[in-house]
Amino acid sequence: MTMASLNTPIPVDDGFNEYESAVKRQKSTTSKVWDEMTKLECENKNELKAQCNHCKTVFSAKSSSGTSHLRRHLNSCLKKANKDITQYTIANQPSLGGVPFIKNYKFDADKCRQAISIFLVCGKHSFRTVDEPGFRHMMRIASPNFKNISRHTAARDVLMYYAKERDRVKEELAKAPDKKIFSITLDNASYNDVMVSCLKNRFRANQAILCDGAFFQVRCCAHILNLIVKAGLELTDDVVAKI
Repeated sequence: MTMASLNTPIPVDDGFNEYESAVKRQKSTTSKVWDEMTKLECENKNELKAQCNHCKTVFSAKSSSGTSHLRRHLNSCLKKANKDITQYTIANQPSLGGVPFIKNYKFDADKCRQAISIFLVCGKHSFRTVDEPGFRHMMRIASPNFKNISRHTAARDVLMYYAKERDRVKEELAKAPDKKIFSITLDNASYNDVMVSCLKNRFRANQAILCDGAFFQVRCCAHILNLIVKAGLELTDDVVAKI
Protein backbone atom coordinates (compact mmCIF):
# COMPACT_ATOMS: atom_id res chain seq x y z
CA MET A 1 0.00 0.00 0.00
CA THR A 2 1.47 3.31 -1.10
CA MET A 3 1.45 6.60 0.84
CA ALA A 4 -0.88 8.10 -1.79
CA SER A 5 -3.46 5.40 -1.22
CA LEU A 6 -3.32 6.03 2.51
CA ASN A 7 -4.11 9.70 1.96
CA THR A 8 -7.00 9.01 -0.41
CA PRO A 9 -10.32 9.75 1.36
CA ILE A 10 -12.68 6.81 1.67
CA PRO A 11 -16.06 7.59 0.01
CA VAL A 12 -18.97 7.35 2.41
CA ASP A 13 -22.49 6.91 1.07
CA ASP A 14 -24.66 8.71 3.60
CA GLY A 15 -27.62 9.12 1.25
CA PHE A 16 -26.98 12.83 0.85
CA ASN A 17 -23.98 12.85 -1.47
CA GLU A 18 -26.08 12.44 -4.60
CA TYR A 19 -28.41 15.33 -3.68
CA GLU A 20 -25.49 17.50 -2.58
CA SER A 21 -23.72 16.91 -5.87
CA ALA A 22 -26.87 17.74 -7.80
CA VAL A 23 -27.20 21.00 -5.91
CA LYS A 24 -23.61 21.93 -6.58
CA ARG A 25 -24.18 21.31 -10.29
CA GLN A 26 -27.04 23.79 -10.34
CA LYS A 27 -26.38 27.23 -11.75
CA SER A 28 -25.78 29.98 -9.28
CA THR A 29 -29.12 31.21 -7.91
CA THR A 30 -28.58 34.83 -8.77
CA SER A 31 -32.20 35.41 -9.75
CA LYS A 32 -34.09 37.79 -7.47
CA VAL A 33 -36.95 35.30 -7.22
CA TRP A 34 -34.93 33.40 -4.63
CA ASP A 35 -35.30 36.35 -2.28
CA GLU A 36 -38.95 35.40 -2.06
CA MET A 37 -38.77 31.65 -2.73
CA THR A 38 -37.40 28.82 -0.58
CA LYS A 39 -35.88 25.62 -1.98
CA LEU A 40 -37.34 22.40 -0.59
CA GLU A 41 -35.71 18.99 -0.15
CA CYS A 42 -37.55 16.21 -1.97
CA GLU A 43 -37.56 12.42 -1.60
CA ASN A 44 -36.43 12.20 -5.18
CA LYS A 45 -32.97 13.72 -4.99
CA ASN A 46 -33.04 14.63 -8.68
CA GLU A 47 -36.15 16.75 -8.25
CA LEU A 48 -36.12 20.23 -6.73
CA LYS A 49 -39.08 22.23 -5.46
CA ALA A 50 -39.53 25.88 -4.60
CA GLN A 51 -42.07 27.30 -2.14
CA CYS A 52 -43.42 30.86 -2.22
CA ASN A 53 -42.56 32.64 1.02
CA HIS A 54 -45.86 34.55 0.88
CA CYS A 55 -48.62 32.07 0.00
CA LYS A 56 -46.63 28.82 0.57
CA THR A 57 -47.48 27.45 -2.90
CA VAL A 58 -44.97 24.82 -4.11
CA PHE A 59 -43.53 24.86 -7.66
CA SER A 60 -41.04 22.84 -9.64
CA ALA A 61 -37.53 24.26 -9.43
CA LYS A 62 -35.64 22.13 -11.95
CA SER A 63 -32.84 23.93 -13.71
CA SER A 64 -34.47 23.05 -17.03
CA SER A 65 -37.65 24.85 -15.98
CA GLY A 66 -35.91 28.15 -15.35
CA THR A 67 -37.40 30.80 -13.06
CA SER A 68 -39.88 32.52 -15.37
CA HIS A 69 -42.85 30.65 -13.91
CA LEU A 70 -41.71 31.60 -10.40
CA ARG A 71 -41.43 35.24 -11.39
CA ARG A 72 -44.89 35.19 -12.95
CA HIS A 73 -46.33 33.79 -9.75
CA LEU A 74 -44.67 36.47 -7.61
CA ASN A 75 -46.08 39.16 -9.86
CA SER A 76 -49.61 37.85 -9.30
CA CYS A 77 -49.34 36.55 -5.72
CA LEU A 78 -52.11 38.21 -3.72
CA LYS A 79 -50.42 37.71 -0.36
CA LYS A 80 -47.23 39.29 -1.70
CA ALA A 81 -49.27 42.26 -2.92
CA ASN A 82 -50.74 42.66 0.55
CA LYS A 83 -47.28 42.63 2.12
CA ASP A 84 -46.01 45.17 -0.39
CA ILE A 85 -48.53 47.69 0.96
CA THR A 86 -47.96 47.03 4.65
CA GLN A 87 -47.35 50.76 5.03
CA TYR A 88 -50.96 51.31 3.99
CA THR A 89 -54.14 50.19 5.71
CA ILE A 90 -57.76 50.93 5.04
CA ALA A 91 -59.03 53.36 7.67
CA ASN A 92 -62.74 53.41 8.39
CA GLN A 93 -63.50 56.92 9.64
CA PRO A 94 -66.83 58.67 10.25
CA SER A 95 -67.72 61.58 8.01
CA LEU A 96 -69.49 64.76 9.03
CA GLY A 97 -72.83 63.12 8.29
CA GLY A 98 -72.06 60.19 10.55
CA VAL A 99 -71.63 57.77 7.63
CA PRO A 100 -68.27 55.93 7.64
CA PHE A 101 -66.09 56.12 4.56
CA ILE A 102 -62.95 54.31 3.45
CA LYS A 103 -59.64 56.09 2.95
CA ASN A 104 -56.00 55.10 2.61
CA TYR A 105 -53.80 55.55 5.67
CA LYS A 106 -50.01 55.60 5.64
CA PHE A 107 -48.01 55.04 8.81
CA ASP A 108 -46.35 58.28 9.92
CA ALA A 109 -43.69 57.84 12.60
CA ASP A 110 -43.60 61.58 13.39
CA LYS A 111 -47.36 61.76 14.00
CA CYS A 112 -47.17 58.61 16.12
CA ARG A 113 -44.47 60.15 18.32
CA GLN A 114 -46.46 63.38 18.53
CA ALA A 115 -49.48 61.37 19.70
CA ILE A 116 -47.31 59.77 22.40
CA SER A 117 -46.24 63.25 23.54
CA ILE A 118 -49.89 64.30 23.84
CA PHE A 119 -50.64 61.08 25.74
CA LEU A 120 -47.82 61.71 28.22
CA VAL A 121 -48.68 65.38 28.80
CA CYS A 122 -52.47 65.12 28.97
CA GLY A 123 -52.34 62.07 31.21
CA LYS A 124 -49.48 63.47 33.32
CA HIS A 125 -47.56 60.23 32.77
CA SER A 126 -43.89 59.79 33.54
CA PHE A 127 -41.49 59.73 30.61
CA ARG A 128 -40.49 56.27 31.87
CA THR A 129 -43.87 55.03 30.64
CA VAL A 130 -42.42 54.51 27.16
CA ASP A 131 -39.86 52.10 28.64
CA GLU A 132 -42.48 49.92 30.31
CA PRO A 133 -43.00 46.46 28.73
CA GLY A 134 -46.77 46.92 28.75
CA PHE A 135 -46.60 50.18 26.80
CA ARG A 136 -44.16 48.72 24.27
CA HIS A 137 -46.36 45.64 23.85
CA MET A 138 -49.38 47.87 23.22
CA MET A 139 -47.49 49.91 20.58
CA ARG A 140 -46.17 46.75 18.92
CA ILE A 141 -49.73 45.43 18.55
CA ALA A 142 -51.31 48.76 17.58
CA SER A 143 -48.58 49.81 15.15
CA PRO A 144 -46.00 47.14 14.22
CA ASN A 145 -44.05 49.67 12.15
CA PHE A 146 -43.43 51.95 15.14
CA LYS A 147 -39.87 51.95 16.49
CA ASN A 148 -39.67 52.10 20.28
CA ILE A 149 -38.26 55.27 21.82
CA SER A 150 -36.49 55.84 25.13
CA ARG A 151 -37.66 58.12 27.94
CA HIS A 152 -34.98 60.65 26.94
CA THR A 153 -36.33 60.78 23.39
CA ALA A 154 -39.87 61.11 24.76
CA ALA A 155 -38.78 64.08 26.89
CA ARG A 156 -37.19 65.78 23.86
CA ASP A 157 -40.31 65.13 21.80
CA VAL A 158 -42.52 66.74 24.47
CA LEU A 159 -40.32 69.85 24.62
CA MET A 160 -40.32 70.12 20.82
CA TYR A 161 -44.10 69.73 20.72
CA TYR A 162 -44.45 72.38 23.45
CA ALA A 163 -42.29 74.83 21.50
CA LYS A 164 -44.32 74.19 18.35
CA GLU A 165 -47.64 74.75 20.12
CA ARG A 166 -46.28 77.85 21.87
CA ASP A 167 -45.32 79.38 18.54
CA ARG A 168 -48.74 78.50 17.13
CA VAL A 169 -50.49 80.28 20.02
CA LYS A 170 -48.26 83.31 19.51
CA GLU A 171 -49.23 83.40 15.84
CA GLU A 172 -52.94 83.22 16.69
CA LEU A 173 -52.63 86.04 19.22
CA ALA A 174 -50.68 88.14 16.75
CA LYS A 175 -53.55 87.92 14.25
CA ALA A 176 -56.01 89.56 16.68
CA PRO A 177 -55.96 93.42 16.90
CA ASP A 178 -54.94 94.38 20.45
CA LYS A 179 -57.77 96.87 20.84
CA LYS A 180 -60.36 94.11 20.41
CA ILE A 181 -59.11 92.08 23.39
CA PHE A 182 -61.50 92.64 26.29
CA SER A 183 -60.87 89.70 28.61
CA ILE A 184 -59.09 86.38 28.90
CA THR A 185 -60.44 83.32 30.72
CA LEU A 186 -58.01 81.30 32.82
CA ASP A 187 -58.01 78.97 35.81
CA ASN A 188 -56.53 79.83 39.22
CA ALA A 189 -52.97 78.67 38.59
CA SER A 190 -50.40 81.12 39.95
CA TYR A 191 -48.33 81.16 36.76
CA ASN A 192 -51.40 82.47 34.91
CA ASP A 193 -51.47 85.50 37.26
CA VAL A 194 -47.89 86.31 36.28
CA MET A 195 -48.72 86.03 32.57
CA VAL A 196 -51.82 88.25 32.97
CA SER A 197 -49.76 90.87 34.79
CA CYS A 198 -47.24 90.98 31.94
CA LEU A 199 -50.02 91.25 29.35
CA LYS A 200 -51.73 94.07 31.26
CA ASN A 201 -48.54 96.10 31.37
CA ARG A 202 -47.96 95.60 27.66
CA PHE A 203 -51.54 96.51 26.73
CA ARG A 204 -51.51 99.58 28.98
CA ALA A 205 -48.39 100.82 27.25
CA ASN A 206 -50.16 100.47 23.89
CA GLN A 207 -53.43 101.86 25.30
CA ALA A 208 -55.13 98.71 24.12
CA ILE A 209 -56.89 97.62 27.31
CA LEU A 210 -60.44 98.49 28.34
CA CYS A 211 -61.45 99.68 31.84
CA ASP A 212 -57.79 99.67 32.81
CA GLY A 213 -57.90 95.87 32.83
CA ALA A 214 -60.53 95.58 35.61
CA PHE A 215 -62.31 92.87 33.63
CA PHE A 216 -59.32 91.57 31.74
CA GLN A 217 -58.86 88.31 33.68
CA VAL A 218 -61.97 86.17 34.02
CA ARG A 219 -61.83 83.08 36.21
CA CYS A 220 -63.04 79.87 34.64
CA CYS A 221 -66.49 79.09 36.08
CA ALA A 222 -66.10 75.36 35.49
CA HIS A 223 -62.80 75.35 37.35
CA ILE A 224 -64.25 77.31 40.29
CA LEU A 225 -67.26 74.95 40.45
CA ASN A 226 -64.91 72.00 40.47
CA LEU A 227 -63.00 73.47 43.44
CA ILE A 228 -66.28 74.06 45.31
CA VAL A 229 -67.38 70.45 44.77
CA LYS A 230 -64.01 69.12 45.89
CA ALA A 231 -64.12 71.25 49.05
CA GLY A 232 -67.63 70.00 49.80
CA LEU A 233 -66.71 66.36 49.28
CA GLU A 234 -63.76 66.70 51.66
CA LEU A 235 -66.28 67.38 54.47
CA THR A 236 -67.88 63.98 53.84
CA ASP A 237 -64.66 61.97 53.54
CA ASP A 238 -65.19 60.24 56.89
CA VAL A 239 -68.74 59.23 56.05
CA VAL A 240 -67.81 58.03 52.56
CA ALA A 241 -64.90 56.03 53.96
CA LYS A 242 -67.21 54.24 56.40
CA ILE A 243 -69.66 53.39 53.65
